[in-house]
Amino acid sequence: MTTTATSVLSRIAVLAVVLAGALALPARMSAQRGTIWTPSGAGTSGNSIESIARLDGNLYATANENTLFVSSDNGLHWTDITSSLPNHTGPATVEASNGSLLVGLAYMGANVGGGIYRSTDHGATWSRLDNGVGQVGHIVSAGNRIVIAATGPQMSGNVYTKLYYSPDNGASWVQAAGLPFEEIAALRFVGSTLFAGTPDGIFRSYDSGATWSAANNGITEPLHHLNHIIALGEGDGAIVAGSIVYADTVNIFRSTDNGDSWQPVLLRGQPSGGISCFAMNGSMLYAARVYPDAPTGTVLRSTDNGATWQPYNDGLENRRVNTMLYDGGALYAGTIEDGIYRTSVPLGVEREGEAAGHTMLAVYPNPSHGTVAIHYRIPDGPAASHHAEIEIFDALGRQIRQVSDGGTEPGSHDVRIETSGLVTGTYFCRLQIGTERTTRSFVVLGE
Repeated sequence: MTTTATSVLSRIAVLAVVLAGALALPARMSAQRGTIWTPSGAGTSGNSIESIARLDGNLYATANENTLFVSSDNGLHWTDITSSLPNHTGPATVEASNGSLLVGLAYMGANVGGGIYRSTDHGATWSRLDNGVGQVGHIVSAGNRIVIAATGPQMSGNVYTKLYYSPDNGASWVQAAGLPFEEIAALRFVGSTLFAGTPDGIFRSYDSGATWSAANNGITEPLHHLNHIIALGEGDGAIVAGSIVYADTVNIFRSTDNGDSWQPVLLRGQPSGGISCFAMNGSMLYAARVYPDAPTGTVLRSTDNGATWQPYNDGLENRRVNTMLYDGGALYAGTIEDGIYRTSVPLGVEREGEAAGHTMLAVYPNPSHGTVAIHYRIPDGPAASHHAEIEIFDALGRQIRQVSDGGTEPGSHDVRIETSGLVTGTYFCRLQIGTERTTRSFVVLGE
């Protein structure tokens, strides 16, 4: 078979998998460099998001201490399912655990609400697990162990002073006695070790919360209540802790010895704002500020396991982020009063491209709606001497956009293209750097 014939058959095979239907030319398209954050579909706009969790093919989010949302299409659309909860009372936090969904309810008064509930059918029905713990603010689990922070019976508010743990997947509960701290702001299992962030620093438990000891070596400092830890995260062999602080103090601490010692990694003199939450994928870590300050903005990213941090904000500047979730290539940010934002970042792709030594191309989100991002890497070597040319084609092979990026520097680059006006269908992105050419397909969900 000739090379020409092989090329023709390859093009036919590609077209055979394209979504059916006529594809219109775009009314307008624009390119913009930078990281891409966009609102995560319809349904959550204007809400304050407290938590986000993934169970099987669904995403779940709690909002305003009175709403439970579900999305079955990776955040493109959200549906309110609060009516499935007992007394239709408000969820304060949601967690996926052992193939089931756990929701901690807000206490609404007069013995209505509060407690922790489990659903084994993706939120259709619920059963109560506790015997009265008040409003539940934090839920973490490891294997059959579940630990919650709550207000205590018939108590509401956002100050969680009680800790309850279950060693048998919720069948029985024990209240931890003699806690060496007065308030619980964050909980996280790191392996089998449980960490708590408190106004008095970090505490550590090796028995799922029954007993605790301080783990503050390197954290406690008398200025500005530096040891008030409100966020905990885990990377690849590292633990990170975020504090709520004033200007010119430390935002993030890092430990590489399971909490025996801590080092400041986001130092005084850098923009502050208080770290509200972390998300992670291996050594790629993300931190969010609850009170962002320009120009650094809301979200920070670390590509070296938390040692250094850089802004990661385009589309999310100066929004207050309350919670984040990394899930299978997508990063979700739950904001205060602005709903959920999403970026389908090819997390870890810089490291993969560097290891392979080749130009890398990723198109995301896929499928996309409204905006598509093109992420590519120019490796060291001959490719760095050429401009990057990006072309977008429709399923009939028609060029509908050409972007001359002009960049020749080795490293990662991002281009954003607006897809308003495109109808639903499959499109192709082709990157050419010198003689090297790479193509990726992506699906656009039209208006």
